Amino acid sequence: MSKLRATCTLAILTGAALASAVGGPARGQGGSRLDEPVGRVGEVALRYGMLQEYMLRYYGKGALERLIDESLLRQEGARYKLTITEAEIDARVQEATTAARGGAPPLALLREQARYDLLTQKVLDAKWPVRDADLTRLQVRYARMKTQQQAKDLIREARRGVNFEQLVLQESLDKENGGLVNNGPFMKVENPPLFRLASDANLRPGQITPQPVSSGEFWLVIKLENQFGHETLTGKARTDAIARIRGFRLAGLRDAIRKRSRADLSYPTSLEEVRDRGDASPTTVLARHGKDSTTFADLQRRLVKYFGPRALEQLIDRSVISQEAARLKITVADAEADERLAALRKATGVSGFQTVLAGEGITERDWKERIRFNILAEKVLAARFPAAESELSRYSIRYVRVRSRAEAEAILQAARVGAPFEQLLRRSLDQNGEGYLRPRAFLRSDQSIMFEALEKVKAEPGQFLSEPLLFGRTWWVIRVESRLGPETLTAQERLDAARRINARKFDSLLDETRKSYRIERSLPAIQEG
Repeated sequence: MSKLRATCTLAILTGAALASAVGGPARGQGGSRLDEPVGRVGEVALRYGMLQEYMLRYYGKGALERLIDESLLRQEGARYKLTITEAEIDARVQEATTAARGGAPPLALLREQARYDLLTQKVLDAKWPVRDADLTRLQVRYARMKTQQQAKDLIREARRGVNFEQLVLQESLDKENGGLVNNGPFMKVENPPLFRLASDANLRPGQITPQPVSSGEFWLVIKLENQFGHETLTGKARTDAIARIRGFRLAGLRDAIRKRSRADLSYPTSLEEVRDRGDASPTTVLARHGKDSTTFADLQRRLVKYFGPRALEQLIDRSVISQEAARLKITVADAEADERLAALRKATGVSGFQTVLAGEGITERDWKERIRFNILAEKVLAARFPAAESELSRYSIRYVRVRSRAEAEAILQAARVGAPFEQLLRRSLDQNGEGYLRPRAFLRSDQSIMFEALEKVKAEPGQFLSEPLLFGRTWWVIRVESRLGPETLTAQERLDAARRINARKFDSLLDETRKSYRIERSLPAIQEG
């Protein structure tokens, strides 16, 4: 399900509270600006107050952060005496317009974004210029071992002349690419820890670390395959490398500028408070940063300008689904939303879940409401577009994945003479679990390439495929555990299967559902106001 369409949850403030918070002038015959229509879905009107609340809830934190960052970036640019010319902006806008092929944002927004991007690049280059030493590249191969003694044994074998890559494939916990870091030469910014370890060891090309290197709970043996100086990068390759370095450093620029400016980012009035209080005003200061501050009015302008059209489409989606749910008598119980939320917490962990919330800039309450809408949308679309019987067959397989066809054929031969699957699995690049492809019983929509490959060879349950299959750059030895027809699904499993099938075509199904309603939009009039 696309991120845009997945955020169509709405909670509406009372008109009085939101009118005070927005502080918009009265329009028409005594009515608040918040009462003005911005759209209609069938017989249901969408009001400006609904839109403002939705934008504040789901885009407010991100928009506020961007306003702060832009202000601090301008102050940092002034410190370095940097300027952006109109010609530079014109060129950047032309690049963006060409790349968008007709789907570009309005010109004014494009120019604002171009100015911000250019200033970001110039500040980045002034603060952390790319030097020749930054363009040095290393080609490193490593083995990761459980114990120090295992690492010492591997070093001893390598000194006796055993091929290091072969030792990695046989002994290392990480076998991907034969232990080759980044699958080729890499710069320091692309893998700082291993670049530093290889550099600190003062290795010459072809040498391995004389002693195991401690790495958390494991031990590393590192081999420097080759080293390339800055002079080996010329022309486009050098330009691309510099661009990659800038890209990696960009992530740290924001924090560095905020730290230097000593910005007061405690948000004396939180967005939650602004939304829920009835006495907030357009002049309420949300943040102070350097010489500037951001008010609630600044935030409202940014929200309408940058997120208005997108948020309106999401409100339309929300209204369509809500009306369809009412027509079909479909509801979502609290327990359903709680169960989905608990699964997310379990999958991400407590800190991971908090990181997700921070990244989205929303509260846990808002996230739960988003989940509730997602479940409601899934149920509505499953009811309107039930899965066809042909879509409900499932395969369950176990596999061993290796790097070469020769190794795959050797494993297949071992299987033919009765080698236990668990023994074969030890030779796989993927040794976690029991060798099942996930989900354990997968639909065509879950694993379309694998499903179609099995259908093509007419795979029989309980048998290994007669030939290994090539997927990407690795070879798969596959045993078909079962092929399950639609009749094996319980009612709940059928619903779950329909949800998974529809998830891949959610947007198109929602667009089809929209066609049942007359939809009107009048956001431009509000934007101009």
